Amino acid sequence: MIKPGSKDKWPRAKLARAMLLYAGGHHSFVIDAYTRRIFHRHGWCKAEAGYDDLQALCEIALGEKPAAGRLDYWQDYHAQLVIVGKHFCRARNPLCSQCPLKPLLPRECSGAAE
Repeated sequence: MIKPGSKDKWPRAKLARAMLLYAGGHHSFVIDAYTRRIFHRHGWCKAEAGYDDLQALCEIALGEKPAAGRLDYWQDYHAQLVIVGKHFCRARNPLCSQCPLKPLLPRECSGAAE
């Protein structure tokens, strides 16, 4: 398994995790740019949070009921983060006012990249 130590290794780790989650049927959460950006903007992690920190945060949350043991919950959670990241919490020109996660923002969206 790839254990990334720096951001430049994130793409390889993301690919490995995606293969484990979607093709391999393993409970291994994918951390990507969308996840980082959404979590940072909502105050759920610090900008400098590492891959392992973010993965642990997601896997702890998904380890609780009703998601525990339900692979489809893990896959759906990641897919929904991708949709929010692509269409609302974009790196440039985010649409915070239209975002379905807007009620969870601790402050007004600055639109700043991670």
